[in-house]
Amino acid sequence: MIAVDAQMGAADAGTVSPTAEQTLLRAVAADSMTARGQVVLVGLMRPLPTRLTVDGQPPPGAGFAVLEQNVAIVGADSGLRDVEDKWLVGTTGDQKNGFAAVYDVQVPGASAPMRLTYNPQWATSMEVYDWASGAFTTVTGQAGGDAATSIVALGSNQVRDGVVRVRMHEPRLSWASSVFVDAKR
Repeated sequence: MIAVDAQMGAADAGTVSPTAEQTLLRAVAADSMTARGQVVLVGLMRPLPTRLTVDGQPPPGAGFAVLEQNVAIVGADSGLRDVEDKWLVGTTGDQKNGFAAVYDVQVPGASAPMRLTYNPQWATSMEVYDWASGAFTTVTGQAGGDAATSIVALGSNQVRDGVVRVRMHEPRLSWASSVFVDAKR
């Protein structure tokens, strides 16, 4: 295992006119990722020196070796929503009356306290599971940076092994698309 301490970046984020190397890196990274929350380390290396010649001369042009490796994130201090994994645990309800859905949101271990961000338009009520008491607790979020989000500080009893379990009442199943766990700032 090798520790890497680097800022994560999206494979498709970049400059207006990327270099050939940046384009190659993005193409390899984008093709490697199959699911949200997956992280791939992609790098380029110049080939090792060689005595290979073509017609008695070193080959023209430079080559690159591409390194591509799926990695597991074991800890992070920011950007948790970029590597979180979500799944539906259970649901009840119907399209007429809405649904009560339970989702697990898993994030890597964080060195900072965590918070839950959600869209109250999709979650008409929000509850967070308290792992110590074994029960859901209704939470009310504070207004986020924009009118469409609410934020709840998570206590240590609400996070277990990187998992935050939420139960939300929603008009239709959203698959937790508007629910995120982040490091508290």
